[in-house]
Amino acid sequence: MYPLRYKVRVFLLTFAAYTCFHLTRKVPSVLKGVLHPQSSSGISAYDRETNPGWAPFNQDIVPAQASAHGYVVSGSHDAFDGTYTCDVDYNVSHPCEVYRKLDIWFLALVPHPHDALNVSCPLQNFTRCWVLLTTEQEGVEFAQPHGGRMPANAGSSDAPDCVHWYKRNMNTDVFEENKDIRTVPNTPDGNVLLGLLDSVFLGCYTVGLFVSGFLGDKVNLRYFLTAGMVGSALCMFMLGLAYPFQIHNLWYFVVLNVVFGLFQSTGWPSVVAVMGSWFGHGSRGLIMGIWNAHTSLGNILGSIVTAWAIGEGMHHEDWPLGYTVPGVVMLVCGLAVFALLIPHPEDVGLTSADLLGGTEDDTNDGELESPLLHGADGHEDDVEGGRAEASNVNFEDSGDDADDDNSRTIEDATTLRARTEEEQARMHDRVSESSGAERLADEPRRGLCSSFGDALSIPGLIPFALSLMFSKMCAYSILFWGPFYLGSLGFSSSHAGYLCSFFDIGGVLGGITAGFLSDRLQARGLVAFIFQLCGVPAMWFYYTSTSALGPKVMPNIWLLILVGFFINAPYALITTAVSADLGTQVHGKSHLLALVTGIIDGTGSFGAMLQGILVGYVSSTSWAEVWQMLMLAQILSAIMIAKLVYREVAIVCSR
Repeated sequence: MYPLRYKVRVFLLTFAAYTCFHLTRKVPSVLKGVLHPQSSSGISAYDRETNPGWAPFNQDIVPAQASAHGYVVSGSHDAFDGTYTCDVDYNVSHPCEVYRKLDIWFLALVPHPHDALNVSCPLQNFTRCWVLLTTEQEGVEFAQPHGGRMPANAGSSDAPDCVHWYKRNMNTDVFEENKDIRTVPNTPDGNVLLGLLDSVFLGCYTVGLFVSGFLGDKVNLRYFLTAGMVGSALCMFMLGLAYPFQIHNLWYFVVLNVVFGLFQSTGWPSVVAVMGSWFGHGSRGLIMGIWNAHTSLGNILGSIVTAWAIGEGMHHEDWPLGYTVPGVVMLVCGLAVFALLIPHPEDVGLTSADLLGGTEDDTNDGELESPLLHGADGHEDDVEGGRAEASNVNFEDSGDDADDDNSRTIEDATTLRARTEEEQARMHDRVSESSGAERLADEPRRGLCSSFGDALSIPGLIPFALSLMFSKMCAYSILFWGPFYLGSLGFSSSHAGYLCSFFDIGGVLGGITAGFLSDRLQARGLVAFIFQLCGVPAMWFYYTSTSALGPKVMPNIWLLILVGFFINAPYALITTAVSADLGTQVHGKSHLLALVTGIIDGTGSFGAMLQGILVGYVSSTSWAEVWQMLMLAQILSAIMIAKLVYREVAIVCSR
């Protein structure tokens, strides 16, 4: 009864803790569309009163700011490539309406209010439009059908109603759409800056995971996890304070994301180490598949809370609530962890036998090992659970009593009971001595390099870590950019935030399904491999369908669930059950649980870090290329574990 009660307590506390970690991590993805307003047409959704964005992330969409820096035109013939600056000779006020490259080449809004260019809009159904002029004698060669105060960022969206340039056909004198020409403000792109913040956060999170994994095996996990949660909450508060204090310095956001990433890195190694010490291998896939729903639940709550803060009936000034409210939740949960969490069974005097409880799955722990723990030559490594060591501790000094075994049948019940109680007491004393801080003294005292060497020598760790790198790149691209992509289809920022929660609902279902199947087959790599391959057509089907349908709610809901089911499942399986298997079931290396978890998730987070910059740059040109990049990453994630999967299939078939 007592072990079950403690297990439930640990399960719920670690579940709540990491739910909060992902809740706070989701906020920036929803706020992207508020800090950098956009619309499906490729034209800025900027409005000085109702949708102004936030500097420095909106500078490329504020007309006056863009006018001050000019425009870069690319894709046309050589005369037009380059930077165009505001033509002060025409004495126009900002935002500028005529930009000059050289004396005879212009980017201009026509008809010009002063009729200085003597040019009219050549496109039918438009009275004013932007034009690229060669010479006055040749007339207009390129025109853009938009009469706004700044040219559209043509080609930035693949939505059907995206605004593009038109080129005059010299033979027919008809203007035809040309998607090669792009006009962008000569100032840092908001997409790129927001992607930079993602990469800064995830880069520090990646580095922090390796360090946190090492420290997590050396310090009290209750204190360590609490420090990470409280620190993350403070970072959220500081980001929200940018609005009341009117902070527009990019470095302010960069530094806070550095600190935020380091605090966030304490969470995953800590909670997996705690769970791994309380739950055995036999049912770990299903239990951790259910437990890993905290990732998706945190993302869902983060989307809902942030969308509520910027939703209908509220104002753009309320976007700091998207940081503040999750920060409060994280702080409260951190205090609960500090007060209630029990990191190890030994901390409350429980033995390995107490945790086993005689259940078949845990008792046969050594007989149901995953093939991922086998060496490259197909022979099984010397793998034992820590529980086997603990259960043999009280017999190590009993060799002198071997000759007494035959006489036990004639001993009276009182003598038998006394001897049993004496052995149990001796076992309890030894286990108790290893609890808390003193428990660490019994572990091998290894340096950082030696510990990393031990961890990297575990069979299967490197392939799964590399697989997670590509798998996490896909998952985090959708996590961090999903609302922004939905905004390009025409959804508002608040509606995009709500819709993205269905991706995480699919992730919950996929994670539980993958965990259950991996327990049944005892082949975690095979299950992850199948889900990874299925994720490729799922992403292709999602993009082709949504780009054609535009802002349709129901198709997006069902397709997001489908994509989440296949994308999140292998990511969840590798970061939970596989990490715990590798970190706890190799004989003599049970002290590496948090470090193994940190290495696997840290390598995976390197892929997540890359997506920030990559998606930021690629999405400013084409969302089609973004989804193609993610499909390629998903294929690579499957290739990384193909050799392990082949071995697993052979073992499963031989049973």
